[in-house]
Amino acid sequence: MHCKQGQVKSPKSSFAGEPEFRYIAGAHGNEVLGRELILLLMQFMCQEYLAGNPRIVHLIEDTRIHLLPSVNPDGYDKAYKAVAVETRAIIAWMEKIPFVLGGNLQGGELVVAYPYDMVRSMWKTQDYTPTPDDHVFRWLAYSYASTHRLMTDARRRACHTEDFQKEDGTVNGASWHTVAGSINDFSYLHTNCFELSIYVGCDKYPHESELPEEWENNRESLIVFMEQVFDRRITSE
Repeated sequence: MHCKQGQVKSPKSSFAGEPEFRYIAGAHGNEVLGRELILLLMQFMCQEYLAGNPRIVHLIEDTRIHLLPSVNPDGYDKAYKAVAVETRAIIAWMEKIPFVLGGNLQGGELVVAYPYDMVRSMWKTQDYTPTPDDHVFRWLAYSYASTHRLMTDARRRACHTEDFQKEDGTVNGASWHTVAGSINDFSYLHTNCFELSIYVGCDKYPHESELPEEWENNRESLIVFMEQVFDRRITSE
């Protein structure tokens, strides 16, 4: 992450022992809130870094932070033409850089999903399918959900028919709905990166006037989750 020439190291530079973190959004063209949140996060972190906020200074100076606001810039109406190219580019990026922690921002729900996302049995569509690091994934998911302003609020209405309150705003992906070849499963199995799917709002396409409130709902969670990159259970894997 680069806030001002001469004050923050180039994102291309790398230092031994410095963990790599990523946020991505916009994999689905109609889920725009994640993209806007990453853009707001960029602005916020640069402002706070230049203001000398020690929390943000620590994150920026001791982490390589990668922020990709739009995985699928062509949008959902053109995705069938471009998604294969974009998928290959993302895979190459993931394999090139030794990420240790990542979150992909999605929409339409308020929950954090952790792997595995695919059930082991071909006869089931929902089944709790834990990784060997299930306790770490559950903590990572909870670190985001518990600091979100609404995810663990028992008074809030469910977005749709699902109610994730019993698991404190988190869910094992395969116990929710099985997905073959998800970014979370690929990231964990093939690149040794802990990846979560973070559903940041009930509305996939909120009105511009709602963005300030959505930013406040997610701001602390976005920072807290990034700070988990220093957890020894992750960096020692």
